[in-house]
Amino acid sequence: MEDDSAALKDSINKELQKYYRQLVKIYRPDLEDEVKANVPPCDPIFHDLEPHNFPTHHLKLRPEERERDHRKVCVSDLLITQLQDTKEKVLPKRLLLLGRPESGKTALFALLIHYWLHDKTKVRGLQNIDILVAIQCLSLKTTSTKIDFTKDLLALLPESTNKYGQDKILKAMKEMKVLVLIDSLDYDPVASRVDETSLALFHNQRIIIFCRLQFMTKFTDHPLRYQQTQDNMVLRLWGGIVVNPYMNLQGFPEPLSDLFGGLSGKLFQDYCKRLCQVKNEDYDKFYNYIVKLLKTLSVEMKKPFNIYMALLAKQKMKPITAKTLSELYAQWFELWALIYRQEVHLPISDPRDLIISGANEVNKRAHKAFENDCEYLADEDNLSVWKGLEEIMPFLAHILVPHYSASGNIQIFTFRIAAHQNFFVAKNIENQINYNLNSIENLIQIENFYKLQSLLPMIVGLMRANSQFHDVTKHTIKLGKLIFENELMKHCFDQIINSAMLILAESGLYNKTDDKYNKFVKDLLAAIPKDAWVLLDGNLFPEALQALCECGHESFKNQKPQKLNFCFSGFFSELPGLCDMLEAVRKCDIRFSLQMDRSFLGIDEHPLDDVIKAVQCKGHTSLGKFTGYLKNVKLLDSHPTTRRIYSISLRITEQEQYESLYKISKNSGKLSRVAIRISDASTINAKKLKELPSSITHLTVYIEGVTDESIGNAMATWRAIRGATKRVQREHLRFWDIDEKKLSPSGIIQIIDANLPAERIDVPLQQPLSYYDEERIQNKLYGIKGIDFTVRLLGTVKHARRDLKSKKDGKL
Repeated sequence: MEDDSAALKDSINKELQKYYRQLVKIYRPDLEDEVKANVPPCDPIFHDLEPHNFPTHHLKLRPEERERDHRKVCVSDLLITQLQDTKEKVLPKRLLLLGRPESGKTALFALLIHYWLHDKTKVRGLQNIDILVAIQCLSLKTTSTKIDFTKDLLALLPESTNKYGQDKILKAMKEMKVLVLIDSLDYDPVASRVDETSLALFHNQRIIIFCRLQFMTKFTDHPLRYQQTQDNMVLRLWGGIVVNPYMNLQGFPEPLSDLFGGLSGKLFQDYCKRLCQVKNEDYDKFYNYIVKLLKTLSVEMKKPFNIYMALLAKQKMKPITAKTLSELYAQWFELWALIYRQEVHLPISDPRDLIISGANEVNKRAHKAFENDCEYLADEDNLSVWKGLEEIMPFLAHILVPHYSASGNIQIFTFRIAAHQNFFVAKNIENQINYNLNSIENLIQIENFYKLQSLLPMIVGLMRANSQFHDVTKHTIKLGKLIFENELMKHCFDQIINSAMLILAESGLYNKTDDKYNKFVKDLLAAIPKDAWVLLDGNLFPEALQALCECGHESFKNQKPQKLNFCFSGFFSELPGLCDMLEAVRKCDIRFSLQMDRSFLGIDEHPLDDVIKAVQCKGHTSLGKFTGYLKNVKLLDSHPTTRRIYSISLRITEQEQYESLYKISKNSGKLSRVAIRISDASTINAKKLKELPSSITHLTVYIEGVTDESIGNAMATWRAIRGATKRVQREHLRFWDIDEKKLSPSGIIQIIDANLPAERIDVPLQQPLSYYDEERIQNKLYGIKGIDFTVRLLGTVKHARRDLKSKKDGKL
């Protein structure tokens, strides 16, 4: 019997593995290259996942629910992680993995399959699995009212079914240890037909479901929308390089974040190293090549597929030189055509004709899908009439992902990245205008400006050489005005100018002729509200920004200086074009701010001294606000451009840096707002600190990693910085816990008893907290007068984030 069971297991795995190799080859060409090169799999190069909690009684998560669990779950620990704090080690049976488009859900799905095929030790617990069942919802036929995954599994096992019979296979699935992966649950024809009965065969098995966050947020009654319990674990995978820059937009929908998936920091470097290892390329040379592309394409070239293609282009002696989106994807198209002509075209056909006809088919189908708000290029009926599909598939594979049914037929195509659809939609619009098949007004409808926001720059770029380009620019101004008026930051209603800059960059009309700017620049500028401007993380183009700022400088003379906030949350090393952006505006009457949050928080340890030096030259520009880390703080006081600063948020790691800040605040006639983040209070000698002058009306001090042992020095540091001067507007002291450096309840009481002078004090405390400790802390807080004192009880899965607060002016 054991021999029969082992033989059945081997038979099932053999058939499934054949199918899985095809899946990995299609979904992850980079992993397929590893197999071809006979390179063993490496540890996961992937974003960590975070616990996700759906709102329990409200439409949106309350702040305490959002902060419920700060833990990270790495991919290698995915199968052995237990979020619930229980005595017994009971692993959850259901894992729901949620993410935005392009966050890496399908990439992770393929990676787990790759490890199953080639090295199960890379994900702890995977080696204990007898059978892996991977189901791609995009490949399923949806003719019945209910999806039955049992039927779809058996369709993948024709040989085993014929040899052992259906009953034995189903019995084995119930008795063996099976891990089930289900990708793209949000696919519309499948999503509405799936419930727990669809998973009946795998009732006692572990199941990982990959789904879009937006889908589960919208369909609150979906049967597979799990809450965090002992049996269910819900994780969120956000594969963006930064916090979604459009989440703060006034009025714009969430899907505009679709184009922001990518790698950053160590993940970015590790992925480049891995590609070079597999392809036997010099890492330093390749990384320098990528950094050059990041100067303007700082978002686009962090997408894994684009990094992979950049290495391929380098090996084909056709390196990418693009500066704009349209140039990049046009060069990708040329590269794909070259590969097809050289390696995979059939000798009986003309590859050029096949490429042209295939691309035209993609153009038309992509545009039709776009108009129907669909991300899927074609359905089964459309594919059946696509002439030459089989011959052109090796070319299309760079652009599209085919999803094959168990019978080997293509069910549907999806684009590898969303930008591919934008490119081919823009190409179809260009073709229709070229051949007078349709008007610009019909193709680019004003009322669709929400949808066209991410597409418009690509259209403008591809139409540059068109005889009707002038008409396109006129129409772009009308459309752009609606886009710009809605691109506002929620919290301050400042105007975001990323789209305007990219449209101008794609147009190529940013240079002066006879010392005058093109009318398009002036019209574009007139369409942008004259509020404070904000430039967020995204693809950068210094020449376009310079044209907007200089043209505005000429048009708005004798008015207040234009305000421009550079608000970047990426790593400085991945923004090689930042200094160029600042140099581009230094001759304009611009009052600019630079906000680098990762630098201020210490996530990015690279000092921003070179950025400050880039703007210190003759010109009208001046620095108003700075947020980040400077090794040499004296730089701010070394040039008129930076000397007029009125707000500083500075990370302090050395005593000398604070002393330089003190001198600047003492000599400045403008500086009134100071925020200091002290990374380690033990490095600061509180006795040598001098009190910041009374001209600093807004004072905030963050002190990281304070423990019961270091409380004394931390409090002395605050007293020395604040001094005897009561600040007019703000006095905020905040302790910040990091890693293992945390305060105990006794430490909290010690801070309360110290009677520190401040308007507001925030202190973190880990949970669980005993009733006794909570009572004595709260009683101490009730005795505080005139200070907004908050003890923030940090959230866990079992304990919601909540606050213990003092009374202020007799009120809680």
